[in-house]
Amino acid sequence: MLKKLLLGLLVVVIVLVLAAVGLVMFVDVNRFKPQIESFVQTNYQRQLSFDGDLSWSFYPRLGVSLPAVKLSEHAGDAQAMSLQSAQVGVALLPLFKGSLQAEVVRIKGLNARIVRRADGSMSIDDLIGKPQPAAGGTPAPDSSSPITDLRIGGIELIDAGVQFDDQMGKNQYSVTGLTLKTGALADGQPTTIALDAQVGVAKPAAKLAVSLNGDLAAKVADSAVSAKAMTLLVKGNVDAMPLDLRLQLDGVNADPARVAIQALQLVSNVEQGARKLQVTLATPLTYDLAGAKLALPAVDGQVGIDDPAVGDKPLQLPFKGSAQVDVKAEQATVKLAVDAPDTALKADASVKGFGAPAIRFALDADRIDVDKYLPPAAKPADGAPAKPAAGAAAPEAPIDLSALNGLNVDGQVKVGQLKAGGIEAGKLSMTIKLANGRLDVAPLRADLYQGKVDARASVLAKGNRASLAGAVTNVAIAPLLQAVADTNLLEGTGNVSVDINTGGATVSAMKKALAGKAALELRDGAIRGINLGEKIRQAKSLLSGGNTEQQADDNQKTDFTALTASFDIRDGVATNKDLDGKSPLFRLSGDGSVDIAAGRLDYVARASVVNTAKGQGGKDIEQLRGVTLPVRLSGPFESLGWTIEWAEAAKAALASQAADKLKEKLAPEREKLEAKVEERKEQLEERKQELLDKAAGKAAEKLKGFLK
Repeated sequence: MLKKLLLGLLVVVIVLVLAAVGLVMFVDVNRFKPQIESFVQTNYQRQLSFDGDLSWSFYPRLGVSLPAVKLSEHAGDAQAMSLQSAQVGVALLPLFKGSLQAEVVRIKGLNARIVRRADGSMSIDDLIGKPQPAAGGTPAPDSSSPITDLRIGGIELIDAGVQFDDQMGKNQYSVTGLTLKTGALADGQPTTIALDAQVGVAKPAAKLAVSLNGDLAAKVADSAVSAKAMTLLVKGNVDAMPLDLRLQLDGVNADPARVAIQALQLVSNVEQGARKLQVTLATPLTYDLAGAKLALPAVDGQVGIDDPAVGDKPLQLPFKGSAQVDVKAEQATVKLAVDAPDTALKADASVKGFGAPAIRFALDADRIDVDKYLPPAAKPADGAPAKPAAGAAAPEAPIDLSALNGLNVDGQVKVGQLKAGGIEAGKLSMTIKLANGRLDVAPLRADLYQGKVDARASVLAKGNRASLAGAVTNVAIAPLLQAVADTNLLEGTGNVSVDINTGGATVSAMKKALAGKAALELRDGAIRGINLGEKIRQAKSLLSGGNTEQQADDNQKTDFTALTASFDIRDGVATNKDLDGKSPLFRLSGDGSVDIAAGRLDYVARASVVNTAKGQGGKDIEQLRGVTLPVRLSGPFESLGWTIEWAEAAKAALASQAADKLKEKLAPEREKLEAKVEERKEQLEERKQELLDKAAGKAAEKLKGFLK
């Protein structure tokens, strides 16, 4: 019985083989090309075309080879995908045992263009959509394969490319030269994988070479994947900055419920001139697919900065932290701690809502030197102009504050010592709020150059608006001006108040639109660049001359005991009309303007010699007693010049001298007149006394008579 059964099965197999051979020999598979093209057109509204003949074989392997193929966009003629060639062969006899044993699958020249439209829809939505029910509402038949054993000689993807036009995100991405090669693929067995590609991004401009290597194993029945020693390398440039990134994954296990990575290690290197920045990071990772929860429970990393401008030894900033993300609840929390020799910092942050995130954070640090981690400002070479020649300057980059829109941020910042932009502050505390495109920093308090700051600031994305209001009390003005404006024009201690606002598309436009008020009140200081006391002492030899123009000299200064001034700021120009300065030798007044946008000063200070000049200049100063010396300060901040208008001073001095000579000439007559006045006063006094005596005598006689 068994023998007959086996004989019958053999006859069936022989018949099937003969039928298959006859099918290959006598049936032209290319007869089906029009039907395939019609099916694609009817069901997907796309045009599929074959540039050549299909070929196939049946025994001992079921093989299919495709010629060049093109596929159009949905309901259009533009090309969406193309393929140079593809081929695959499957062993026929193992199929009867439920085993799929294929040769290497080779695909060459696969290129595709994918578009994400502004509404979020994709140009391939029709190709990747879920199967639709059959006509009449009956679900489509189950097409799952009865294959229980999968063996493929490997996969080779040669010279593939993808162009992704993200119209929603307003960016473009490209993958070119994509090559993928794997070893033999068998259920549950590890295989090697190697991938190489070139990746391009429009914004920020990036060109990157990407490679992936490692060992991978898949269990088809369990839908599980495991991997070890997976290494991703990325090299290239991002915004003209060289980037070198290495990501290594080990102990990877993934199934439909969970992804777990025992060790994720990241090493990133960025170079900018002589500056090198390295970031290293290591952490385990878990992701709950069902709950959509990601956890990085123990992040351990370090930031290294190697820059000759900040020291001979590289700076190392070790950090530790953790992060959790709940995708379904749209919540995330991050904790970070930095403990470096010159910085100790702790930060906590939380995010709620990924579409319109509400961010809350708190940062507390003992010391932060921001300038230490930034490249130094470029300086012109010796002999080179500080500014480019007219017409040679590149267009100024616009200010883009659109990133403020759609954000909701509430945070607290405390820093014991802060250095940023050349400014040094202590005990900094500020509250930051950002909502509806408006950023508010209020209050902002700090110790600043022996003084204290109490201010508030705001930035508005709409119209690129900004404002600042506040005061600095008991501040040392010299280091503050040096840090803020790179000038040492003033010295002294006192108060500075500002209430200013501006707006514009560029930094220059904001400077030109600056408006508001400012005030200055200093004591025991100096105006650097000119020594008015010395010039007054030299005045005798200059009274007959004209103006004297010189460059400001930082070694020269004019001391004062008190100085006050207020400024009205409009269109980037600060105007002052009430300068009031005092010193033992002279008094100061003045008026003029400071062009903040152009960085220029045009000011006239008037020094009036006081009558108490004796002992400070002797007879030379006496000639200028009561005379006002006009001093004009002008030019750019970095090279101020001053002019004493001696001709005007000489006229005033001569007028004063003429008045003194007239007084001297009239002195004898004045003395005679004064003597006569004194003599007359004495006569009047004597007459007055006589009258009083007579009145007293008469009064006594009357009183005597009355008493009798």
